[in-house]
Amino acid sequence: MHGLGNDYLFLDALAGGAAALAPPEVVRAASDRHRGIGSDGVIALLPPETPGTAFRMRIWNADGSEGEMCGNGLRCAVKLYYESGYASRATPGVVVGTGAGPLTVEPRWQGDRVVACREEMGRPAVLSPGGAAPLVDGEVRWTGVAGERRHRATAVSMGNPHLVLFLDGAPDDPAVTVDGPVLERHPLFPGRVNVGFAQVLSPDRVRLAVWERGSGATQACGTGAAACLAAGILTGRLARRAVVELPGGPLEADWASDDASLYLTGPAVRVGPVTFDPS
Repeated sequence: MHGLGNDYLFLDALAGGAAALAPPEVVRAASDRHRGIGSDGVIALLPPETPGTAFRMRIWNADGSEGEMCGNGLRCAVKLYYESGYASRATPGVVVGTGAGPLTVEPRWQGDRVVACREEMGRPAVLSPGGAAPLVDGEVRWTGVAGERRHRATAVSMGNPHLVLFLDGAPDDPAVTVDGPVLERHPLFPGRVNVGFAQVLSPDRVRLAVWERGSGATQACGTGAAACLAAGILTGRLARRAVVELPGGPLEADWASDDASLYLTGPAVRVGPVTFDPS
């Protein structure tokens, strides 16, 4: 399944027995786009652990590391949940247990298929990397292929860490694939960080490319889109509601107030069933 090209292999483990569903070596092998099936990672639907939640979502990045949250994956997981018959169309929404806490997701139907979802992404939080002051439009330095580089950036948590840089031009290669992997492992972020490269087109429209921690450059990143809107609002660049244009397509993002949850609306697409032999 995929959301705007941000694709994952989904494991339906709601019947239980999922303690060791995806060891890192299996995730890496299955996610390999040349010798495996190919994906940005693996997502499992697990029995709920928190009262009031429909199921729990667990995420592995393509390199086998575990992630906390994935906005595009969350929409797809809810699509799979509904279309597998775990909830009826009469159920207007479900609460999913994630690494960012319980989040509410409402499906959008076309006939008997869920084609999109409006999803709660939680309340953005400004990060203070390295124990320093909160990083809001502050200078970040790093050593790139052309020597020392510096740029103003904002660090935001959407349950997972993001570093958002607003550029004057389009967020294209080689900036993403050259600076992205260096910034992912910046000393300010010992646990690594997702890196967003953004270009504001207007107060209600922004172009974004993301280098994802553990997966590399992706077609889309839901938590990255949410972090971008939050960073744009916090620095006065964006309005409370904006369209985030990603390489794979647009996401609608809105954040009503600083003390509220941020929401995304976007598509969820089923590609088809696959099997994989770990041996």
